[in-house]
Amino acid sequence: MSRGSSGFTLLEVLVALAIIALALGAILQLATQSARTSTHLRDKTAALYVATNLSAEVELFGPPASGERRGTTRMLGHTWHWVQSTEQTAEPTMVRVTTRVFDQESALLSEDAPHVELSSYIRSPS
Repeated sequence: MSRGSSGFTLLEVLVALAIIALALGAILQLATQSARTSTHLRDKTAALYVATNLSAEVELFGPPASGERRGTTRMLGHTWHWVQSTEQTAEPTMVRVTTRVFDQESALLSEDAPHVELSSYIRSPS
């Protein structure tokens, strides 16, 4: 009885399945990382929009008195918490307004880094 080589051996099939499993695992990991990065960038962009809008309000209506003011803003279906601080600069006619935007209220009280921090230099109202 002579055997012909008309098919694959069990070992060849197992090796091929192992290679396919590794490749699919890598593709799945890449897709997961891509989705995570996309979500992070969406949140970063929304936080930047909030900070930019608050800075535009300061430019239109003038900077708030020295110190801090806090608030919340809804954007893209999410509530963003922000802190805006005003401080005098070395130039007496200019103030620095720093806006920090957080995604959670608890982050305001901790030392967590904000999603976005934006500083504007504006002519002092006095």
